[in-house]
Amino acid sequence: MPIETRWLASATASCWHAAEAIARGATLVDRTTADALAGEVAELLVDVRSLGVDQDMFFQHAVPVAVQIDVPGEWAKAVLARLVGAAPAPAAAQRLARRFGALQLAFSRANPHVLDELELRTAPLMGQWEARGPGLLTVVARLTEPDLIVE
Repeated sequence: MPIETRWLASATASCWHAAEAIARGATLVDRTTADALAGEVAELLVDVRSLGVDQDMFFQHAVPVAVQIDVPGEWAKAVLARLVGAAPAPAAAQRLARRFGALQLAFSRANPHVLDELELRTAPLMGQWEARGPGLLTVVARLTEPDLIVE
């Protein structure tokens, strides 16, 4: 079974991943990023609570959607649709879109060369995956249900 892997370096997803870590109370290694995002994350959490959405559930959708969509308004609509279903309230989507923009701005100011850094950090991971990933999946497929590993 040939495996096709797409490696994506996403500043937007990195921003949301950092925001999630801060929201969980984790200590970021990069203090500059932590300090830049702390206030924005606190305000985001107020907005998330006002929507009646669980914080963990919010980030379970917000981070992966950020990999695919980096336009604030579209991202907010997609996340809210997954969380509350149907057509989200325009005011809620606008509020989340503003938070998205504010977080991105703070993150990019703290990390002006983030894409270059992500691409450099990805190279060793790609090498490790290419060397071991397909074999690992073959063993997992052998030790579990046959349909666990999809084509």
